Amino acid sequence: MTDTCPKCGKVLAFGEFPFCGGRNNHGFPVLGRMAMVDDQVAGGARYFENLGHDPVWIESKSQLRDELRARGLQPRVEHRGIPGSDRSPQTQRFV
Repeated sequence: MTDTCPKCGKVLAFGEFPFCGGRNNHGFPVLGRMAMVDDQVAGGARYFENLGHDPVWIESKSQLRDELRARGLQPRVEHRGIPGSDRSPQTQRFV
């Protein structure tokens, strides 16, 4: 069984109702697919041993961000130059 919009008759995909953006563009137009940002730590939850004297159990990126902020730390940025050069478009200047 497929659902259709009661206003314009468009066949609805999962998550479109009531904003189908159909023939009369009622509701909010569909601009693209929505994406969720993953909050899991790469490699899964684990102890981080380099945040201080004692290991800290971290389960999500947001928890890691809050722990870094509370300790006055920031993520490490690694400079990787373009092959044959010292320059990189991602890391411009370290001062």
